Amino acid sequence: MKRITVKVGSAVLTREDGTLDVTRLSAIVDQIAMLHKSGYEVILVSSGAVASGRGALPHIKDESVTGRQLFAAVGQAKLIEHYYDLFQEYGITVGQILTTKENFVNETLL
Repeated sequence: MKRITVKVGSAVLTREDGTLDVTRLSAIVDQIAMLHKSGYEVILVSSGAVASGRGALPHIKDESVTGRQLFAAVGQAKLIEHYYDLFQEYGITVGQILTTKENFVNETLL
């Protein structure tokens, strides 16, 4: 099976007001579903948790590091929910892996 990785950055998923653009998210899912149907294994690397959190917490205007962490914490759950629901329309089950930079350290180079 052929494998492809798709990286979607925050700028692609964020509207001018800083919230998540669900219409664009849906269009991206449509394209990934077409790749899946064509025989590709697709790994989606997605930003957008902060934007998703801003939309879920519109009454909070805090853009400090703490505020952005709050948006990300709430938004991550909402973002995966959006992806889950959109991919379900195609019968595709998705999972989530959270990583940190430490996951990518090559210990043989240390």
